[in-house]
Amino acid sequence: MEFNYRFLGKSAVSSNASETSMSFAPDTLRDPTFFVAELGKHLPFREAISSLHDVVVSDLRMKPKDRTEYFAWLEGQEQVMLAEFVGQKADVEQQIAPIRGELDELNKQSQKLLGSYYKAQQKYFLITTSFPLYSHKNILFFKNKEI
Repeated sequence: MEFNYRFLGKSAVSSNASETSMSFAPDTLRDPTFFVAELGKHLPFREAISSLHDVVVSDLRMKPKDRTEYFAWLEGQEQVMLAEFVGQKADVEQQIAPIRGELDELNKQSQKLLGSYYKAQQKYFLITTSFPLYSHKNILFFKNKEI
C-alpha cells in the first residue's frame, strides 16, 4: 500500500498552568477532518477561529483596481474641466503679462551689469584653451591675435 502525504509544517501542542495551545499542519492531500470538544472560553475561541479563517482564505496577491467607474466619471467631467480651464485662461494671462514684463526688464539689467564679466570670462577661456604661437616681450600671440 502506498501513502502520499504533503504537510505544510509540523503540528504541535503546548500547555502551561493557564492555557493550552495547539497548532496544526494539515496534510494538503487529505480530505478535511473535524474534532469535537468542549470549550472553556467561547468568545476568544470564536475570534481566533474567525481570524484563522481570514488568514487561510485570504489572497494577498496584487489585485488591479477597477477604474472603469472613475474613467466614466472623468469622461463626464472632461467638458466641465475644459470649460473651467478656458474660463481661467484670460485671468491667468492678465496676471502673467506684468510679471513677464518685470522678468524681461530684470534680464536686461542683469545683462547690462554682467556683460563685462561675461566678456572677460570669454576672453579668459579663449586664452587658457588656446596654445600660444609665440611670445615677444611678455606679449603672447594667439592665432594672429595679440593679447
